[in-house]
Amino acid sequence: MSDEIVPSNKQPIAVGNPAGIVVEGGKNTIYGQIGTIQDNRSNVLITGGQQNQQGMPLRTNWEYDYYNLFVIGGETFLQFSQGDFVVPKEDALTRFVAEDIVEEIQRLDEAAIDRVKGFFCIFAPRNADYAAPGHEQNALLGMITGIQRQDEGFKVIYQTLNPIPQTKIHELSDVLRIEGKPTIGELDTTHWSVKKVNLVETLKAAGIACFLPG
Repeated sequence: MSDEIVPSNKQPIAVGNPAGIVVEGGKNTIYGQIGTIQDNRSNVLITGGQQNQQGMPLRTNWEYDYYNLFVIGGETFLQFSQGDFVVPKEDALTRFVAEDIVEEIQRLDEAAIDRVKGFFCIFAPRNADYAAPGHEQNALLGMITGIQRQDEGFKVIYQTLNPIPQTKIHELSDVLRIEGKPTIGELDTTHWSVKKVNLVETLKAAGIACFLPG
C-alpha cells in the first residue's frame, strides 16, 4: 500500500436553502429550521435547549402589547444563548412599570409570573457611562423560560435571540417608554420593568430584524 497522499476530486459546492444552524459553545443552544426573513422579521424554531430538556413545550401564546425590560449590571448577554441572573426583590417590578398592569403583576404570584413570561424581552447590560451606552454595547431580544423565587430576589432563566445595538435602544427610548433624565436613566440602573409597547413592531419599524420562536 502506498503512503502517498492522494488528493480527492473536487466537488461542486451545493447551493440551496439551509435547513438550520448550530451555535456551539458556552451556554448556547441549537437552532434549527430558520424561516425566511420577511418585513424585518424572521421566525426561529428552537429544537434544543433548556425548555425541551426540561420537557417544557415552547410557548405559542405570546402577548405583544407589553414587553419586559431587564437592565442588569455585570452581565454579558450573548446572542442565541441561555443563562440566568437574579433580580433583587427591591428592583423587581417596583418602578418604571406600566400603570395599567403594575397592580396585577408586581405581586409576582403564579398567575403574574405566567403572564410576564408571555412578553418578549429586552435584556440589557447597564450603560457603560451614565445616560450613554458604549458604542460596542449590545442589548438582546429574548424571552423568559423560567422564574424562580429566591430569598434575595427572583432568578430569571432566559433565552436570548438576536442582538440590538444599545445605542439604538437609547435612540428609541421615547417610543419604547424607557424613562430617565439627561444625566441618568433606566439603562443606568439594575432593575426589571414592564412597558406597554409592542416591542416587535417597534423594532421592526426601526429596521431591526426580530428572530422569534415559531
